[in-house]
Amino acid sequence: MLSRQLSKDLIDKLKPLLSNIVPDRDLQCEIRSESVTIYYRGAALIRNLHLERGRLAGEIHYKYVPLQRPSPRPYVQFASGPSGLEFHAVPAPLPLNDFAPEVLQEYKRMMRSVSFNPEASVIHGIVTRPENQIVDQELKFQRSGENQADKIDICHFDTDQQCIALAEVKGIHDPRLYSRDGEVPEVVEQLRRYRGQIADCRDECIVNAAEACISLKRKLGFGNRLDSTPALSNLRLMKKPVLVIGDCSKEDVRSILNRDSQWVMLMEGLQEEASKLILCGAQGCNLSAPDGSQTHVFDLSCWTNRGERVALKQGDIFQETLENRSGLAVVFGHIGFNEMKSAWKAFARRLELAEDSDPFSGQYGLENPLVIDGQDQKCHVVFIAEEQNHGMSDERLAEWIDEIRRRIQNNGYSRFVTNGVMNVDHGHDPGLNRISEDRRAQCLIRHFSEICESLNVPVTLISMNDVFIRQE
Repeated sequence: MLSRQLSKDLIDKLKPLLSNIVPDRDLQCEIRSESVTIYYRGAALIRNLHLERGRLAGEIHYKYVPLQRPSPRPYVQFASGPSGLEFHAVPAPLPLNDFAPEVLQEYKRMMRSVSFNPEASVIHGIVTRPENQIVDQELKFQRSGENQADKIDICHFDTDQQCIALAEVKGIHDPRLYSRDGEVPEVVEQLRRYRGQIADCRDECIVNAAEACISLKRKLGFGNRLDSTPALSNLRLMKKPVLVIGDCSKEDVRSILNRDSQWVMLMEGLQEEASKLILCGAQGCNLSAPDGSQTHVFDLSCWTNRGERVALKQGDIFQETLENRSGLAVVFGHIGFNEMKSAWKAFARRLELAEDSDPFSGQYGLENPLVIDGQDQKCHVVFIAEEQNHGMSDERLAEWIDEIRRRIQNNGYSRFVTNGVMNVDHGHDPGLNRISEDRRAQCLIRHFSEICESLNVPVTLISMNDVFIRQE
């Protein structure tokens, strides 16, 4: 799972430090879990900038660290000493201090002198173009139980299609683009894995992480780099990744788009696994480029986050159920000193049920729902108990949603209503709690939008607080 979050304390400490990076488009600030990483030329220059005992801390590869001149002379003197030849004045690392522009220039110069990767240079050309709305770099996906993780190069907002999209970048001389002995090129298999990850992780992982990155980058002062990206409003996600092939000559572009013999296997594979192919030189490209002389579009379809028939409400799920009395109602929660207890008691009195009973004890599960008589059909009400920290993990929620989908499909329910359940990461910070609630609400909206669209069933998401209606 991707995690993109920063505490308020970390944001407050980062903002003044990053103010010198904001105007430098060569440097890209990417959000991680309670840390940021600064990229340069497609690679991490400053890693894991985080809070450690209230202070900012991070790390840099030793090869990227420039040295201070110990004296005005260009040479460092040495002479014999107790341990052999010793420097008179040992050169020390150039301090980062407050990321002054002249210091950053020295670190970039040092990194350029020891690191050159044609693919990374193409990525650098892409992410520094003002028209590209870069949301994140190096997204790492790892399924449970797997040792290796897939890592896709770029996440961006496609201004042409108005959606989030993932892009993989390769250089023209990368052997993974070519077929060996009639086999499918390795890059096609790579994109197939990415397409599966997009389908599997679009809600809890990719879209939530992208929305968090957009919001946090704006808070850190990088909003000008996302000026063509809309405010968070149920962003769509392109179903298939984009493939960018860089360092192409005009002849390479012609040969690939004409499907010359060495490119037939690649183009046939991309037909199924890629949304589009963009061919460019060493300076990168516009990732939102439509079909054209250097772009071939295959499939620009998107996962939609919300269907038109999903209703978002603030109110009492029991009252909503009594008013409609049809379909399936799933109530998440627990009985305690809370609003749920009083709402349940009022509901139980209306139906002449035992007010003091606990409906979350398992007596009204999916196998044995509470049945309410309705006008056209019976209404089934199911109670699912909260778990750790009065919430439910993404994995457990996904399991319940899969089971709910099966029930709706198999029983032909005419409508569905639920109040949802918060995540397990609630703590004492109101700001972080609100972010968590919004992510979970958006996740539920996307899940149940897909259900209502694919099964043609109206869905209502309702909560006693405003968590759903503020997603409008």
